[in-house]
Amino acid sequence: MIEVESIDEGQLLLRVTGKLERNDIDRATRELNAAATDNEALNLLIDLSKFEGMTIEAVISDARYGLIHLSDLKRYQRIAVLTNADWLKSIVWIENQLFGGIDMRTFATDDEDLARGFVAGEDIPEPEYEPSVVRLASNQPNLVVFEIRDKIRAGDAGAMFGFLGDAYKQHGKVNLMVIVREYEGFELGMLFDTDTWKSKTGSISQIDQYAIVGGPPFLAATAQFVGSFLPITIKTFKLDELDEAWAWLGARALLT
Repeated sequence: MIEVESIDEGQLLLRVTGKLERNDIDRATRELNAAATDNEALNLLIDLSKFEGMTIEAVISDARYGLIHLSDLKRYQRIAVLTNADWLKSIVWIENQLFGGIDMRTFATDDEDLARGFVAGEDIPEPEYEPSVVRLASNQPNLVVFEIRDKIRAGDAGAMFGFLGDAYKQHGKVNLMVIVREYEGFELGMLFDTDTWKSKTGSISQIDQYAIVGGPPFLAATAQFVGSFLPITIKTFKLDELDEAWAWLGARALLT
């Protein structure tokens, strides 16, 4: 359930409790669109401290659905999210890179005063949080690109598979590129393990082309071996061959 309350002029509070349903998104979107017609700028505080009962894939899909159906995204300047969940922090961080015109931040549930200050326009220092897995934008809607920058945490892996599962729902067949800039501290087998993919996204067979860039030397041999058993085309590249990987996928990166 989502309750929409007015904090101040141009500031709204969305309290999400229990299990989130699509009709909750629809109703909240209508209320936000109505509020946007009365305000040149609109800032949101989204309280997820009592949110429960939804998969990562559903959260990503429904959140994007809500953003797309907002009448005028340019009116939204700041969005603060109250949560202690690492996987939600990762999702918000990634979405903030994709929606460059909106300043989206997460705050711990006991930092509501700071979140309210941020929504009110105060100069609040940005929390020191950066996920180890970053999603990069491209010019191909059906291409999902992740860059691994540090040791993968559980929340980052969950967000990674969540975004991929959402891409399945939107496009059916997708292409995937994983850029491995740092490989110590996580199991590279995760990039190929069919049991993990099945439990997290439903199937690995919905991937058409799969480019892996960087990583240790043995990764190429592993990809070649595993690829012979999978119904997808896997190709590996060195980090200095990143441009070739983009060309192989027929795509290019978009700066955010």
